[in-house]
Amino acid sequence: MSNFKVTIGHHKNKPFINIYIDKIRYRFWNGECIKVNIKCIDAPSLLKAAFELKLMEGWRPQSNNKLIKEVPITVIQALQHYNQATESNGAFDY
Repeated sequence: MSNFKVTIGHHKNKPFINIYIDKIRYRFWNGECIKVNIKCIDAPSLLKAAFELKLMEGWRPQSNNKLIKEVPITVIQALQHYNQATESNGAFDY
């Protein structure tokens, strides 16, 4: 029994392939990741079938891990950090 679902979706009248695996959705606009030279806009049904075949063969999509950007500290945070560091070292400026 398969634990995936492949559908054809549309956004702004452009087709794409939806793949649902373990309640996670993946979207594809071409077959590049499965090494198939098909664009969804040209042949969505054919690309859907190609993805279904690859999934049956055991292929699974790689998830894009979103980069978490480090938020820069504010001037106030930097001064507070400096004050804490100098107080713990016993160095006080008068």
